Amino acid sequence: MSLKESWETAVANDDENVLISPLGLNLALTALSVGTNGNTLNEFRKTLHQPEDEFIIETEYKEYAELIEFVLVNTVYFNANWTQPFDSIIENVTFYGKDKKFKINALTTESIFLYKKDDELEAQLLQLPYQIGINEIFFFTSDFNRLSKPGFAVSNIVHKTFIEVTEWGTRAAADIDLKTT
Repeated sequence: MSLKESWETAVANDDENVLISPLGLNLALTALSVGTNGNTLNEFRKTLHQPEDEFIIETEYKEYAELIEFVLVNTVYFNANWTQPFDSIIENVTFYGKDKKFKINALTTESIFLYKKDDELEAQLLQLPYQIGINEIFFFTSDFNRLSKPGFAVSNIVHKTFIEVTEWGTRAAADIDLKTT
C-alpha cells in the first residue's frame, strides 16, 4: 500500500478525526532514504524535497542486513503554550459532522486564521500542506542497495498520534514505527 493509499484509507472513516505528524514522517522517511538509489531515491527526493547530496553508508553494514530485521522508530513530542491563550471553553457546543452532530467542548478566541470554505466538500478547512508520493519502498523492486542486498522492502509503517488542546496550550506526540522485510 502506498503512502497516498494509506492516507486515503485513514481519512475514509467518517467517524474519526485524522491526525498526522508531517515532521515525524519526514524524519523517519529521510533516515530510510539514506539507503536508497535509483528511482526509489528519486521518489524520496521529489516527495521530501531532498537535495542532491550523496550520503554514504559503509558497505560492511550490507553484509549484516540480511541477518537482521530493520526497524526504524521515530518519536516527536511537542508541548507549548499559546502565544495568545484562548479566552474560554464553551461546553456542550453542537458540532455538525458530515452525517451527524456531536456535543463538544469548544475553545473561543478572536484572531486571524488561514481559512477556506469548500462548497464541493461542504466543509470549512485550515490549510495544511502534505506531500505523499513514495510508493516503491513497499515493493521488492525498490533500490536499497546502499543499505542492503536485493530483496529489501518496507513492510509496514505505523503512525500513532496524540493531541490535547486546552485554552492554555497544546501537548502532542507522534510515533512512527517502520519495519522492513
